[in-house]
Amino acid sequence: MKHRPSATQREAALLRPAQQHPANAPTQPLPPPDAARVVPPRSLHRRGRGGASILWWIALAGLVAGLLAGGIEALAHHPLLARVPASSATPATMSPTQATMITPSPVLLAQDTFERADQLLWGTASDGERWRGDANRLPAFFIQGSAGHITAATGRFNALLGPVMADSSVLVQGSMRHFRADGTSNLGVVARWTDSTHWYKALLDGSHLSLLKSVGSTPITLASIPFRAQDQVFYALELRVTGPILSAIAWAPQQMSEPPVAWLLRATDADLVRGQDGVRVLLHQTTCTMTYFRAD
Repeated sequence: MKHRPSATQREAALLRPAQQHPANAPTQPLPPPDAARVVPPRSLHRRGRGGASILWWIALAGLVAGLLAGGIEALAHHPLLARVPASSATPATMSPTQATMITPSPVLLAQDTFERADQLLWGTASDGERWRGDANRLPAFFIQGSAGHITAATGRFNALLGPVMADSSVLVQGSMRHFRADGTSNLGVVARWTDSTHWYKALLDGSHLSLLKSVGSTPITLASIPFRAQDQVFYALELRVTGPILSAIAWAPQQMSEPPVAWLLRATDADLVRGQDGVRVLLHQTTCTMTYFRAD
């Protein structure tokens, strides 16, 4: 009888024939990533409109503009800055010059710093909400050393936090003890998750940054680019879904003074419209560690 591949092997096999687009991937190990959880601020500018010809009105307009500029600059220090697509008609992958500037994200949906006592399972996040999915059900999940771990396991694992949403941006900072060459270990975040077979996912598998969707038993690769992710190095991985547009980015926070100015990967798909945000990892006898999660 011919051997039938498992679901884990099918999901991993999707990532092998990747499109060839260069990406700036970090290459050096990181110290502990706690200090790198805040995206560096960017200056935002507002252009003035035409004023009156009288000098007094010009001076008053300059004073008001100065006050407004101070408020706008304060917004730029928001800890997680969401990225806005440049247009609604974009290719599956994009270059940095095609992206718009970063703007502040308005609403916090979920957050976990994992800074709590060591325990079995992931329990309650730092925002007061309880993790769902596998995070409070399977013994592979535990908290140790102010980090969330999924360890000594093989298979697919889901952890969900926050409300059901249509549009959202989800970010995780995490590392993999070992990325397997066959792609059967990956670090990923999900959006519009409704069950274990319906979701959008951005992932790092050691050699690629990829966007996947699942609307049944077999995941589909929407877009993929080369991205070298190293073992035991912490990466920030972010997925944004806005209408039919999916965007992804990844970087090593302590190896770069700020994140890339553009989304590294983009795709368009309209099959899934609402769901939860969270984490989905594929493991093969290895450990995944996370130190920060946020959805907004």
